[in-house]
Parts: sequence; C-alpha cells; structure tokens
Amino acid sequence: MYVPSTGPIMSSPYMTQEPGAIPSFAQPVMSQPYFLQEPTSKTAVPAAFQDPGVPVPLPALAAAPQGAPAVNGIRTARPSNFATPAVIDDGTAAVFLQQYFSLVKSHCETRLVNKKSAMRELNGKLFPLIVEAFHRHDRDGDGVLNKQEAHILFTLFVSDRLGFSDAARAMIYQQTGDSEKAADRVAQYSKFKEMYDKRAFQAFVSDEDGYMQLHEVLSTLSLHTDKHMALFKAFGLQEADEETEESYYVDHYA
Repeated sequence: MYVPSTGPIMSSPYMTQEPGAIPSFAQPVMSQPYFLQEPTSKTAVPAAFQDPGVPVPLPALAAAPQGAPAVNGIRTARPSNFATPAVIDDGTAAVFLQQYFSLVKSHCETRLVNKKSAMRELNGKLFPLIVEAFHRHDRDGDGVLNKQEAHILFTLFVSDRLGFSDAARAMIYQQTGDSEKAADRVAQYSKFKEMYDKRAFQAFVSDEDGYMQLHEVLSTLSLHTDKHMALFKAFGLQEADEETEESYYVDHYA
C-alpha cells in the first residue's frame, strides 16, 4: 500500500511506502489532488526558482485550520482525513506567474550566442512555475481546468501587475530588433485589451468544451511552441512573418 506525501512547495505528490507494507505494483497509484500549504517561513518560492536581484513579494495565505498536521515542517490546510478543502487557489499563483514573466523578460533582454540552447534552458525554468500555477487554479483537484478555472488563470496571466506587457514588449523587441515597433504594438494591445483578450482566450483554450489538461497549459505557456505563437498572434503581438524558423522546445507534454 502506498500513501501520498507532499513536499513543501511542489504540487505533485511523491510516494512513500507505509511501514510494514508489502511492495506491490499490482494496483496503480492514483494521482492525488493538490492542497494548499501554508509556509511557516517567509520563503514563497524555492531558491532554485529565484532570479537573482528580482524580489518576489510573498502573498497573503489563508491560515491553516487549528491543529492542522505538519508535513515536512509545513503546516497544511489539509485536515488529517485528507478531505478536499473548499478553496485551493487563494491567489498564490501570482508569485509563480510573476517569476515566469521575470524570467521571460530577462531572457529576451540578453544577447544570446546559442538561441536554441538558451530557449531550452528557459523553458526548463518555466516548467515548474507553470505547473504550480496550474495546480493552484485546479480548484476541485481533478487534474483538469474547467472553463471557469482556465479563465481565472488566463485573467491572471494577462495582468499587467505581474509583468505581462513588459515581457511581451521584450519578446517583440527580441524578434524584430525595433523598440518603437515593440512599444507601439503593446500600446495597441493595451488600447483594445478587452477585444484582444477575448480572442486570445479562444486560442488559450483550444478544446471546444473549454477544458485544459496540464500538458496543454505547458505547451501554450512554454515559449516558441506552436500554441504559444498562436496565442501571441491572437493578442496582436506577433505577426506571421515574425515566426521563428523552428520550435525550440517540445510542443506537447502528453
């Protein structure tokens, strides 16, 4: 028998064997829903995710229930009987998306010798941030975002307070080498933001039923995938003749 255990920040549970259990692979291990955890320290994101010199504010977290158990030194909002909490996303996904845009902006503002290698490295850093943002919007913990959950994630993604416009401006400049064009295009997007966001959401949620699995979100938010480029065309931030000659990272995570 296996019992799930969660680490201090990553949402995917790792498996530990119950004392005295007989090892067996006859029964598949079912994925467990993500549950919010309240850090007892002031660290919002592991040091490995931090971009040196870019402070990331710690968001407010809802207090864990009185007498909640501790897992790896962290008090968890999950009661001892593992019942699903009423709310999973309390706004803490903003930390991960803010770090996402910070890394994208820094990458686009850096002169690159080997663009392909640098893009793979960047997407590797973005991967855990996208995963965390996904799980903190998966309110019912079923591993899939319904249309409402996907829309909440999308709305946070396009928030200027997290750095969307600054990152977009840097991306356009990297592609075109024209700072004026980059500024004008972002200004045009901002002027008609509601219209562009509505169109881009259709590209963000490609399924007709509006549901999104994790690999779809990863493919859409990882840079230079076909889905990512389609998303930025819908935003009006990228034109067809500005497409890169190749996709620098795998285009799906199935």
